[in-house]
Amino acid sequence: MDKVVLASRLPAAAMRIKARRLQRDRLAASSPRRIAEWAEANFLVASEGEAKGVPIQLFSNQRAVLRFALEVYPEKMGRFPSTVIYSTPKKSGKTTIAAMVGRWVAETRGRFEEIYCVANDFDQVKNRAFAAASRSVELHPAYDPLRRRLPGEWQVLDREMAHLPTGSKIKALASDYKGEAGAEPTITIW
Repeated sequence: MDKVVLASRLPAAAMRIKARRLQRDRLAASSPRRIAEWAEANFLVASEGEAKGVPIQLFSNQRAVLRFALEVYPEKMGRFPSTVIYSTPKKSGKTTIAAMVGRWVAETRGRFEEIYCVANDFDQVKNRAFAAASRSVELHPAYDPLRRRLPGEWQVLDREMAHLPTGSKIKALASDYKGEAGAEPTITIW
């Protein structure tokens, strides 16, 4: 009897060790100081011919802007810049980059962060940065579309996404939305 119990405990112990290693690797990959590496490991985008998403591949200029705004500047100044304007030609990934930054903040910057995706009206915000952020979660192979959940990671709703481990939320807001008066979001994405 003892041998059976011991044998059944071995896989559980091995699973706990594996879970700890995965958590350690996830924390290392999601270090707040390495947004580009985090993105290329965690942020999925749609690709032709693929049923599920593929990791985003950033260009060197995108890496440089993200590194300066979200890594170098905060290290030197002790805080994030109050405004970052990222301007590129049409169809060059501005919305995807904004959604990626929103998810990065939700997953790595601390507990109970609030990220607002803001636009002129709700249809516009729901179809831009918020849609790109939620789509990146929905493209994950483990995403459950019936429950609208990436188990242990994200819950995706119509106007809000919740990162379960940190309690952080990404909200879709129209610019005339009055219910958020007095809030202090970590970042706003326009």
